Amino acid sequence: MASGINIHGPRVELFNQSSQFIIKDTTINVIGGDQYNNSNAVVGNAKPTEWITAPNPLENFNAAYPKIVKNTGTWLLEDESFQNWKNNGNLLWLQGKAGSGKTFLCTNIINNLRKANALVFYYFDTRDQAKVKYDGFVSSLLCQVAGKSRNDDAQAKLQTLYASNTAIYIVIDGVDECEEQTRVVASRPHLNMSRIGAEQKITISLDDKSGVNADIERYVDIKLEQSDFSEELKTEIKTGLVHGSNGQIRWVDCQWTEINEIVVPDEIREALQSLPSTLEETYAKILERTKSRASAKKLLQWLIYSFRALRIKKWRTF
Repeated sequence: MASGINIHGPRVELFNQSSQFIIKDTTINVIGGDQYNNSNAVVGNAKPTEWITAPNPLENFNAAYPKIVKNTGTWLLEDESFQNWKNNGNLLWLQGKAGSGKTFLCTNIINNLRKANALVFYYFDTRDQAKVKYDGFVSSLLCQVAGKSRNDDAQAKLQTLYASNTAIYIVIDGVDECEEQTRVVASRPHLNMSRIGAEQKITISLDDKSGVNADIERYVDIKLEQSDFSEELKTEIKTGLVHGSNGQIRWVDCQWTEINEIVVPDEIREALQSLPSTLEETYAKILERTKSRASAKKLLQWLIYSFRALRIKKWRTF
């Protein structure tokens, strides 16, 4: 999920529960619903290393940005709803199914906003235990605002920023990967999101956006341009991948990885006729293939190092 909040403007109820950060005489409330959390993180008395240490979202940005295919995702930046949010604030909810490219679109948004705006961002990431925790998320946002200043300077920056009513964009990706989902909004149509009023929320659904399919076509075209397949086979591959994608760039990427490993054209055509219909089926197929390869590798090792020929019955005992 990629969603953004502009603090300038009406209050946006993003969090189901709240955390309260006291910085000297200034109180910053992260508000959700009608509840306040009684637990406070008092930053004023902390040493710099005790609160500046936080997950670094730049790692995720730097990993994702180079993978973005040139000229993809621009449709979102030009979208009327996006421009409305960018200029007027409130909550932008980018809604889409798993594998639809939300992380790359989110990364595009970050790159667009960081050029001329006050921006903080975060990627929830299940591959890194530190990046799925709610506390890590909040501390990371605060650290980005404060920068790498000394503790006193950092507190002053936060206090000045809070008092100045300066517009800050907060862009969050993958909040459904947070361990404490009850404390943040999920990226699917969800109970918490439905409680946010229409006047405070701008929704962009990837399910009905032609730009998503155009991005997928562009991705496939780039891959095929880099391949040695015949023009006829390229057309067949593009048709199969685009028509079967269901708006999921991740599905296309998985199929391409498998097809690109096949060297015989007829076998590629067979693979195109038996493509898994969903991303879940794709993952299951990859897992099964991985298990098969592991078994084949184990068998090969036994064949190489065995002093005598191995019979099938013997192999099954290993």
